Amino acid sequence: MIIYTRCMREHGVPMADPEVEGETVRQGRYDKEAVSSAVERAAEDACAQQRPPQETGPGIDFKNGLARQFAKCMRDHGVADYPDPDPNGQTRVGPEIGQDPQYRDARKACDAEMDAATRSFLASTPVPR
Repeated sequence: MIIYTRCMREHGVPMADPEVEGETVRQGRYDKEAVSSAVERAAEDACAQQRPPQETGPGIDFKNGLARQFAKCMRDHGVADYPDPDPNGQTRVGPEIGQDPQYRDARKACDAEMDAATRSFLASTPVPR
C-alpha cells in the first residue's frame, strides 16, 4: 500500500500515509478539492499496477452503495454528467466534471450526506471480536 501512496504522491496527489487500525490497514486519504480531477485521474492511471486489492468484508456492499448514492446526489445537486461508479465502487470522473459551476457546492453537500450515512452505518454495525 505504501508503494501506491508513494506513486500517487510522485504524480501530484498529496496522499496521506496509510492508516493502521488494529489489524486493518486503510488507504491514506487526500483533499480531493486540492487536486484537479485531471491530475487525480492521471495519477490513478499511472499507479494502477501498484494499487492494493479491493477491500472485502461486511462493509464493502455499503461502500459500493455509498458510491452509487454519492453519484446520484451529485446529479441531484446539478452536476448532470456525474458518472455512476463501476461494480467495484470506483468512479472515473473526467476533468470536465470539475469545471461544472455546480461542482463545488454539490461536492460539499454530498460529502456531508455521505458522512452522515457512514456514521449511521458504523453506529448500527456490530464490531467483530
